[in-house]
Amino acid sequence: MAEEIGLGVWWLPQMSPHALLGARTNCYIIQSEEGAAVVDPPTPAPEALTAIGEVLGNLKLPLAGIVVTHGHIDHMAGVAALYRAQGQRGWIAGRERLRQELATVAGMPSLDGPPWHPVHEGDRLAGFEVLETPGHKGDHLCLWRADDGLLIAGDTVSGEGTVVIVPPDGDMADYLATLHRLRALEPRLMAPGHGPIVREPMALLDYYIAHRLEREASLLDVLSDEPQALQALVARVYTDVSPAVYGLAEHSLLAHLIKLEREGRAVEQPQGWVRGTGAGEDQAPAARA
Repeated sequence: MAEEIGLGVWWLPQMSPHALLGARTNCYIIQSEEGAAVVDPPTPAPEALTAIGEVLGNLKLPLAGIVVTHGHIDHMAGVAALYRAQGQRGWIAGRERLRQELATVAGMPSLDGPPWHPVHEGDRLAGFEVLETPGHKGDHLCLWRADDGLLIAGDTVSGEGTVVIVPPDGDMADYLATLHRLRALEPRLMAPGHGPIVREPMALLDYYIAHRLEREASLLDVLSDEPQALQALVARVYTDVSPAVYGLAEHSLLAHLIKLEREGRAVEQPQGWVRGTGAGEDQAPAARA
């Protein structure tokens, strides 16, 4: 069942077999003058396509286009099927880097021209401004509507838990910069890629920033002159989570280590990671907008 969360913006959570830990992926439908834009169709399952079609039918709007916030399969597996189901009309929009992934991962044919619609910082889509927001993935974008403070955030945040950063395309320094940038917008409502709608976005963004810097501080505390493998560091840093999720935690901790290595505060050796000798950057301004 779709729910209107802001003027002309409908939230439609859908089951995605590709989402981490069996989560639903949030699909959004935006009313605009040219029709309806569908954000992140996560699955080609017939029941999911029918649910989207019912919303479009109730709104009496044709499909204007499809927006993909980033190139992870749980946000774009339904693109090709939805495009075909809606008569192969409208555009398909995303960052330029997404085009090849739509063909190789999401099953779209070659996108050397229409319907492919590459977007960049400051472009407009269905009444929203495109923001380039790397970190979770290098091709990530958000959609921002300043009039009412509504941010369609993709996987920069989640309505439940935190976000995994997977190198090399996930970058912790970029992610922290993105979080600070989004906070500076002072959003009033955030529509995340997974989980419930975020009704107190400033509190969540503050928590996300603090959480990541606390993890980093804990990592610096356990780094020493003796090399330690990534798996050993995870067990020492992630003492507050079940070992069942250590595999996911390894990705984000590696992203922290790569960030620290750039800053001279960690060094990777053949036997593992050691403390660096660099002073690094002061953490207060480290993540710049």
